[in-house]
Amino acid sequence: MLVGGKAVLLKLVTKVLVEEKQMVSTNNHSRLEDEEYYYLLQDGVMTNLPKDKEELLKKLPAHPGQLKEFVAQQSFRMDKAEDFVKIITRYNELLQ
Repeated sequence: MLVGGKAVLLKLVTKVLVEEKQMVSTNNHSRLEDEEYYYLLQDGVMTNLPKDKEELLKKLPAHPGQLKEFVAQQSFRMDKAEDFVKIITRYNELLQ
């Protein structure tokens, strides 16, 4: 859990096995990569949050104008947890 309140932000980290085949060699290289997923739990419903800002705003229906203005003022790249935390924290402030 990253953010609590009326809307709860959850983060799921998974490991993905990536296999790379070499063109010259017969050896394959395998490595594990982390993949992060973010979810919003609100009113008993869990929603997967996309990493695209416009799609994310569609998943947050309350106060769309104010939230869109907040996101436009910030330089969110949506590639780290802090961006999601700031947006959902602001979303919770608007819900009160």
